[in-house]
Amino acid sequence: MVGPLEALDQRYRTMIQWVSELPHLGLPTAVPDSATASMLPAPHLAEINRRSKDPHILGVRLADSAIVHLLAPMPHWRGRELTHELVRSGVHPEDILIASADFGGTDDPAWTIRNCIEWLFWTARDQHDLESELRGDE
Repeated sequence: MVGPLEALDQRYRTMIQWVSELPHLGLPTAVPDSATASMLPAPHLAEINRRSKDPHILGVRLADSAIVHLLAPMPHWRGRELTHELVRSGVHPEDILIASADFGGTDDPAWTIRNCIEWLFWTARDQHDLESELRGDE
């Protein structure tokens, strides 16, 4: 018998698999590792608030491998909203990154970086909706 945590994990893995099986992500012109600063909203973050109870930072990996931080602290709803804005501006979903801090009782956090797909900020349904919108479907 599958418990609730196992069922949730299985559902998460299925959603990630659906996205990985799509032939293309984002706009038809979006290519991984090709984002430019002109695609990003202004202003960029000059300083990150490390005292937040929400230690997540949303950023974009640019073509030159630099990472531009855009939102910190990052509430989940705003991260998803900003992801959708970025994808519609031409940023490939794999280039939208979320860094999570684990302070573990210390002042020096360990950082984990995952893309917006792993955070479910961009799903197969979102891709379908974008493609329908581009085709002009009702």
